Amino acid sequence: MKTIHVHSGHSPGNPKQHCSDGDSSYVTGSFENTLVRLTGIDAFEVSGKKGCLPCEGMLVIESTDDVVPLVLLHMVFLKQEQFRVIFLDSKNRFIRTCIISIGSLDKALVEPRDVFRPAFTHAAASIILVHNHPSGDPTPSKEDILLTQQLCLCGKVLGIEVIDHVIIGISGYSSFKKRNLM
Repeated sequence: MKTIHVHSGHSPGNPKQHCSDGDSSYVTGSFENTLVRLTGIDAFEVSGKKGCLPCEGMLVIESTDDVVPLVLLHMVFLKQEQFRVIFLDSKNRFIRTCIISIGSLDKALVEPRDVFRPAFTHAAASIILVHNHPSGDPTPSKEDILLTQQLCLCGKVLGIEVIDHVIIGISGYSSFKKRNLM
């Protein structure tokens, strides 16, 4: 059995980047339903600030529903915006998650080079963008939409597909792909 560790927080040595192995108007996920699903899965445990997801073989990400459990408990209660990237191989198998930026109450500075540099380092074929809204409302802002468009364009040029951008909030989550914003 393999265990993938997803850490919260940031590394004291590098506060900017930290990698770990491991409505009717819009589509949203229910925070409560996700927690119920998580707690109903014996393989998912949360202890302290680390979540461990034991799995047989490699974890394959098939949809946003597979992404949210990886990051929800680590990001939903953060007091600052945090921007993470999930790296996947050519068969959509989870490689690792990296914290790209830790921002303020309502914004995080994200540069394309900071998103794609670790993607090359970890030989990722595709990425999923994830960030939280400390306000609790997962509705994408105009800035979120512009950043996603910019990162998708960069990904096309670099040959690394941006599969989705997920925003986590206390009231649920929002998927850019499901909202047709990508």
